[in-house]
Amino acid sequence: MKISTCRKRLKKIPKALNKNEVVNILNHFNSAPENKFNKERNELIFHIFIHCGLRVSELINLKLSDVDFINNFMVIHGKGNKERIIRLDSNTSLIIKDYVENIRGKSIHSGNSEYLFVSQKSGRFTVKGINMIFENIYKDVGLSGKDYCVHTLRKTCASLMSKAGVDVVTIRDILGHANIATTNIYLASFDEDKVKAAETLNEFINL
Repeated sequence: MKISTCRKRLKKIPKALNKNEVVNILNHFNSAPENKFNKERNELIFHIFIHCGLRVSELINLKLSDVDFINNFMVIHGKGNKERIIRLDSNTSLIIKDYVENIRGKSIHSGNSEYLFVSQKSGRFTVKGINMIFENIYKDVGLSGKDYCVHTLRKTCASLMSKAGVDVVTIRDILGHANIATTNIYLASFDEDKVKAAETLNEFINL
């Protein structure tokens, strides 16, 4: 394979947060000086990205009616109007329910909106609005120099599930990929263990 081709493939590999970076962001929500509405809402958005691997467009289009709290699942409206079901663990379901019952109503736009996530000032979210939220979060936790974006969270979901032992077919179905090749690209990351292995081999060869 030509070097130029390899470089093109490497550029397509999405970046992912490591476990420590995820923990740092979660800690940030506990100490952030934001008002309670923004803090609780943004933490839930982060939680859903990390646990469910949604695209940004899928998240902002989530409606209240798409969440089934009795059977613990969400209906996701993906690319090409394709729908998929994402099962929710009991904790995630409770967090969403608490947001709906105790937080969401604090937005003046909540009463006339069918969407799950609303902003406190401008109503329904836009992709730009979600991007701005996470640009600020990355900056606050010292990650702004790593070229992370909202899409990084979708890759992080796939990466963490893989490390937890979830099989690639299940990850594909959760993310809503059309084929497993795309999922494999998501899972092809140069994480710390792989870098350490390469360095160890290099030292061994040069003994």
